[in-house]
Amino acid sequence: MKNKILNVAGMSTPDSISFFGDNGDCLVDTVDFKSPPRYTKIKPYTLIKKVKNIPIIRGYAIIIDMIINLIKVLFKYKLWLVVIGVVLFTLFFRPETVVEIKEVKETPLSSLIPHQFWDYWMNIALYLIILVYIFLATKNHAAEHKAISAYELKQDLSITNIKSQPKENRRCGTVLVVWFLIISIPLFFFNFNIPGWLNNILQLTAFSFSYEIFLLARRDDAIGKIVYSAGWLGQKLTTREPNTKLLERSRQGIMKLLDEEGYRYRK
Repeated sequence: MKNKILNVAGMSTPDSISFFGDNGDCLVDTVDFKSPPRYTKIKPYTLIKKVKNIPIIRGYAIIIDMIINLIKVLFKYKLWLVVIGVVLFTLFFRPETVVEIKEVKETPLSSLIPHQFWDYWMNIALYLIILVYIFLATKNHAAEHKAISAYELKQDLSITNIKSQPKENRRCGTVLVVWFLIISIPLFFFNFNIPGWLNNILQLTAFSFSYEIFLLARRDDAIGKIVYSAGWLGQKLTTREPNTKLLERSRQGIMKLLDEEGYRYRK
């Protein structure tokens, strides 16, 4: 068994908790508590490792990693049909705005849905769906954080030790999302009708800068604490104290991951 600490990442949904290691991920069902943890060997795509020391560029690499790993997960759970459906719906129904000449190009099917619907209501609907999804997973999210924190502190993975950990974590993606919103919202209101392609580049750059701030938040100094405070407040909304059953499920999940990847989970 390996003595070094595995860099464990996590992801929570309303009905499951996943822990990611070097070579795969372990998923535990938080609806069916009797089902065993499921470990799947999928080596994540890691372009970020090649450019991890290059500021800003590594932010773009994270986006590429996220997209490729998402595609792999979708294929793993046979959800690629959903992606194809969304793409086809967008291609046939969404009109494209050409800002330079102030006109709207429409396909025959896209004329069935007003262009303003895409510009405004679809964005609001997307954000609402994401918010609902996040708030349904708050307890799972906290259980995931607690298990990871106990392991990173090299504690015995008992329920008592896991429960004593804070429900917030410096490496949580919520910190990144909060700073991305802080930076990108002003861009949304002051884009001055810039071309769509330029707006996309600005949003990607905003994400890259947010990632740099996210890395600062991990530092255990005055700057790190100040930067992390915004993400910490964000996690107050995205996490809630879990019950003992959820803590036990998160414990089972991280222990299964460590066992499969050959790492110790006790002192």
